Amino acid sequence: MSPERALLDFRHAPRWPALLGSLLCAGALAGCTECQFPPPIQKPPAIVLTFDDGPLPGDLARPPDEYSADELLQPLRAILNTLERNNATAVFFIQGPGEETLDAEGETAFATALREMYDGGQTLGYHAYHADPAIWIRPCLFPPLAALPMSADLDRLVGFLNAVALPAGLEPDALFTPVFRQPFGGAGVSRVPAFLAAAARGWTYRGFRIDSADWAQNTDSFPILAESFAALSEAQYVEYVV
Repeated sequence: MSPERALLDFRHAPRWPALLGSLLCAGALAGCTECQFPPPIQKPPAIVLTFDDGPLPGDLARPPDEYSADELLQPLRAILNTLERNNATAVFFIQGPGEETLDAEGETAFATALREMYDGGQTLGYHAYHADPAIWIRPCLFPPLAALPMSADLDRLVGFLNAVALPAGLEPDALFTPVFRQPFGGAGVSRVPAFLAAAARGWTYRGFRIDSADWAQNTDSFPILAESFAALSEAQYVEYVV
């Protein structure tokens, strides 16, 4: 059981004191003719829409420095326009360039993307600097030790965000909400080390319940993950999500 689940598990709490208190309260209320319980609080079901790996496209056919800023921003702007038309917002978990290198124009595009997402009312969270499977998918180290390279990667992410945002007049602490999702963080990965790395920074770990699986089309280098999805066609992906 993960640490966060253990904290919420009623089985780890002493049962008899809680049971005795419940019985005493029930007896007192049974003799009170004027006591009324407040109506239960009911929250409507909600879906939180999230996007990983942005803000720049992660499936470029050429190196990022061969694209113009408008080309780099076009996919994100299409998403933002769709959200605005539908009066919707989402959480964008931001990823650094990883093994790619961004030239000055690429860094400017990255900063512009952060500003446009924030100005559009979107929530920005942290993802990773580099989605290295050796770090995030199947770390071979004991969980507390596996958290060390994850923390180092997050240090690189924060350093990169400061480097691109501050020259553009943006303050990362104001742009970002302290929420974090590890790469491939929905299922099939070890969450405990990433949870520890996030907690050390004061970030809240967030996974996901429903995965569109669209990213599985780009996992040629991650056959272990690609094989976990039976859906291959676009129609099957849609059916899977629905």
